[in-house]
Amino acid sequence: MDRLGGFILQSASMLITNSTGIHARPAAELVKLAKKFESCSILYLNNKKANCCSILEVMALGAIKGTEVVLMVEGKDENKAFDVLKNYIVALKE
Repeated sequence: MDRLGGFILQSASMLITNSTGIHARPAAELVKLAKKFESCSILYLNNKKANCCSILEVMALGAIKGTEVVLMVEGKDENKAFDVLKNYIVALKE
């Protein structure tokens, strides 16, 4: 955890284990979850980043099975947002 802007930045890397990766349906669900929070949530894959509130950005990452993504969340409700988004990505199954 790092301190940025008065908040503790939550971050973790996770492996995409879903056989089809983060395609349209899981991307839409991730965006729906992220929009419930005030905090800013970003997914990183290699040198690309995606705002978790943008389905186009999340899908453009090309997060396929076996790739590692990093989730970073910062803001007023970052702890709850981080837990919800991380748990969704980790548990993603078809």
